[in-house]
Amino acid sequence: MYKNRIYALLRCLVHIIPVSLALLLVVLNASGHYIGGELTGENNQDVSKLNGLSFAAKLHELFMLASLTTVIFTYIRRELAFGDGLPFGAVFAGLQFTTVSFLWSAEFFGTIYHEWEKRRKKWYLISLIIVCTLLGVSVGPSSSNLMKPRLEDWPAGGTTFWVNATRDTLFPTEIVDRPELSSCATDTGDASCPYGAWQVLAQDLLAFWPRTVRLGSLPQQLFIPGRTSMRELMLRYRTIDQGLIWGNGYSTATVPNSAISDALGRLGGYWSRAVYAAPSKKLQFRKEVTFTVEAPQPMTFARCNFQSGNESFLQNLTLGFPALGSGHIASGKGPASATTFDFDTFWHIPDSDLAGAITSMLSPGSPPSIAWIDSSSVLRGSQSTLNAVVAFSESYVNGPFICSCSIDTRLAEDVLLTGKWSWPSRVSGDLPGFDNTGTLQSINKTKIFPSAAWARYLNPTVLGENRTIFSEMASMTGLWNSPGSDLALSPLVVESILSLMTANGISRNAYNATLIGDLKGLDDQSNPWNLSDWALEFLPRGQLGEGGSAFVISEDAQQNATMFHMRAAVNGWAYSGDGKTQKVALIVLLLYVLLAFGHLCYSTWTGNTSGAWDTAPEITALAMNSRPTEKLENTGAGLTTLAVFKHTVRVQENLHNPGHVEIVFDDTKDGCRIMRPNRAYR
Repeated sequence: MYKNRIYALLRCLVHIIPVSLALLLVVLNASGHYIGGELTGENNQDVSKLNGLSFAAKLHELFMLASLTTVIFTYIRRELAFGDGLPFGAVFAGLQFTTVSFLWSAEFFGTIYHEWEKRRKKWYLISLIIVCTLLGVSVGPSSSNLMKPRLEDWPAGGTTFWVNATRDTLFPTEIVDRPELSSCATDTGDASCPYGAWQVLAQDLLAFWPRTVRLGSLPQQLFIPGRTSMRELMLRYRTIDQGLIWGNGYSTATVPNSAISDALGRLGGYWSRAVYAAPSKKLQFRKEVTFTVEAPQPMTFARCNFQSGNESFLQNLTLGFPALGSGHIASGKGPASATTFDFDTFWHIPDSDLAGAITSMLSPGSPPSIAWIDSSSVLRGSQSTLNAVVAFSESYVNGPFICSCSIDTRLAEDVLLTGKWSWPSRVSGDLPGFDNTGTLQSINKTKIFPSAAWARYLNPTVLGENRTIFSEMASMTGLWNSPGSDLALSPLVVESILSLMTANGISRNAYNATLIGDLKGLDDQSNPWNLSDWALEFLPRGQLGEGGSAFVISEDAQQNATMFHMRAAVNGWAYSGDGKTQKVALIVLLLYVLLAFGHLCYSTWTGNTSGAWDTAPEITALAMNSRPTEKLENTGAGLTTLAVFKHTVRVQENLHNPGHVEIVFDDTKDGCRIMRPNRAYR
């Protein structure tokens, strides 16, 4: 048993490698270190590199366990040789702490219930055993988690930006007719009109209806063009009894706002230019870049009631609109049954003008057409935000019929609009819960009330033809002027058309709005590719993180603009402390470092050190060279009682055999004395 600071310091070298590596892992992950799209080294060998890091993590674990063993044996040796002794159950703690089952073993409970002379030492030893045991089983997984980088999306800058339209203009809750929309009464191809890009909707979605079958699958999304971006429009079809496979009570559509999507596409280009001019080139190496902005997004729900009949039906016309708020789920019986969504019906007798218009719409040879209704009484009764009566004077699936439709339009707040570097200017809206809308009772979003006067711009007359956009779409689906869909699918076809038209039209509010503001530090705003302070604002302050504000805009301009924040994220390998698992791993390694550092300070201050009794053979040899004790009677076949582990043991010099040390119990301590430092024993 040495009392020598040099020897003590040399014994503490066991901490150097594991502590140094633990600190390196803590710093790497706590500060965030981005690597790139591939791990450092030979290309296309990431799996092998991760396997190598797993092997290194296991070696690190073994070094840390050796370090913890040194810590716990230092205390055990000190108490055995120079202190008041220890419970018999604690003698082997340095060999057993690496298994968590030690904490509920008889040895540990014997240590707890031992009659201690100094309670301070009891709680110090018990705490040390618990901490070392918990560290012994957790330092390995913690090292493995922190040593292997993660392939994820990491924050890589962004900027605050403004669009030159107020929020009420971009995302109105009441949409009314405006003088500038007068030219939209006829289809002139003006993309800023509510009907813009209707050909894309017809050709890329509706044209699939004639070929669908029961339990069949239809396209559910497409990209529609804006001014400078492509926006993803998503459509979900409602379920009919034993019909299509989607579990929705409505035909539903949603698409991001055009102006916000255009701005996001431009900002992605600015970020890319800033990265390639940055002092650090690391962000140039990645698997993908994602650009996001949180903004409201419109969504529409449509449900139609199919009605048909002869002339008496028209003479006594009563419109039956689905009461959208009454929707409830009903399950059929039998193995072939399907879940359906049922609604109460609100019956409305139209005024003479509307009844006359519907009768005219059903006159022989008339193309399919729509009568929009925004009467407050009908809206209340149908619990909707817009109503429509769709009339077919003739069709391939049946004779004359009408669909009385209820439409609900809502504004989902803080939808994450996403664009990717690999798909320039293509923007999608991640709207949670959209894939299974069920019934409207579960959807808590702001309602949008389009007026009937505005809605007529959704269905303008085709230039030079006696037809409307709706009739062209109906022809595409096979409901009119061409064979196609069967009778049971007619309401679904009409609902999908109305949902698409309405969502597309609402998303075109403030269609021509654009980014405003001057790029910071740029003298010639007409040439933004001359890099200056604005480029640094797009980049994170460190290796990873948020960006700043690249645009300068006056306070007056801000009054008529809306502010948003674009975030960029690179997909690649990085070390980061984000996430609960990583934080726990950081805490575990920091606790280990503090414990090892405390042991280093104690050893160098006191100089106490030894290499004895830290292996099973050494402890066994010491026990076999000790005098028998009656405290261990009836233990040859095993230790079955807790009392055995509560006995106090020490390691002392036998005065009858000078220089010989042995384990002594209370009944064998006579003739023994405490060991002395720096003296050779046998």
